[in-house]
Amino acid sequence: MGGLEKAFTLLTDALVDAASVGEKDYQLSEWIEWMQEENSRTPEFAANRIAWFAGSCEVSRSQWRACKRTAAHLLEASAQWSPRRTLLLFDWFLGEELVHFSDAIRRLVRSLVDSPSLDPLVAQSVLLSLLVPLCNDDADAVASILGCVFRELGGKKHLRLLTSLRRRLMFVHLDRGEVDGCEA
Repeated sequence: MGGLEKAFTLLTDALVDAASVGEKDYQLSEWIEWMQEENSRTPEFAANRIAWFAGSCEVSRSQWRACKRTAAHLLEASAQWSPRRTLLLFDWFLGEELVHFSDAIRRLVRSLVDSPSLDPLVAQSVLLSLLVPLCNDDADAVASILGCVFRELGGKKHLRLLTSLRRRLMFVHLDRGEVDGCEA
């Protein structure tokens, strides 16, 4: 077995062990934090790292709760690296039933809005591409999520971005003849 394969095997064993002991969930969080740091240092390998961690969720389905927490943390970590690809990861986690829809959307919105490394216009663009179709199905849920993130974050930077986002979502629905839109 090559060095890289052995490292992946050892890491898989460590992740399964960490996930199997409820009190040691912090170990998995630490691995994801490490992954985030590595993603910023060597972004060319970020996709492989995130895919590997996402795949480990499937492997450890016997540890369902830990796996769901891992999925939620991975969404946040991935959003810092590539918001666009995070939407694909979100879709995959949703299909695998590893994330709860509204919780995952709230985490994504908060993570993108609160990102220190992401241009607010990029965050807004990604969020619009995610939220506009959702408004078509459930404007109230999107409004509730945005309201929740408003209350959680609060700061001027966040307030400006979230207000602009809400305004744009409202205009999309006014253009379609919907009066209630996605305003919170």
